[in-house]
Amino acid sequence: MATIEILSGDFERDTTRIRYSEAGRAFLRLRSNDGHVEDLFLENEVVGAAEAGEGPTARDRGEGVRSTEKRLFVVLLRGGRKFVARGDFDAMIEFETAPLPADQRRERLARLQASRVTRAATASGPAAWFGPGFFARLLPGR
Repeated sequence: MATIEILSGDFERDTTRIRYSEAGRAFLRLRSNDGHVEDLFLENEVVGAAEAGEGPTARDRGEGVRSTEKRLFVVLLRGGRKFVARGDFDAMIEFETAPLPADQRRERLARLQASRVTRAATASGPAAWFGPGFFARLLPGR
């Protein structure tokens, strides 16, 4: 179960877990600013989510954090409510894929897991140990 920390928005600051109902639907139990506690089912309530700093310039430069680090993201809910949260990669992906239909959600999760495994394998391989500077020194004219 992924844990997120609500930082600001229409809900009280709190640390909560993404829970799953008996039917397998992801939900959050949050307390709104007026004190009302409610269960938000992600597939019904989430309209969209985006990671802070996400955009074409950040992705083109290869910026980003490792999948084990906390990420900052914004979640938009039905009715215009929203919150800013910090959580790990899995939590962020759960929110990003929540508004998608079930078949597209499964495809996107499979692609993200495959790219995550590929990045982890290349980062820990022998090329990562030598680094690009080592091979550049061996080229003629350097």
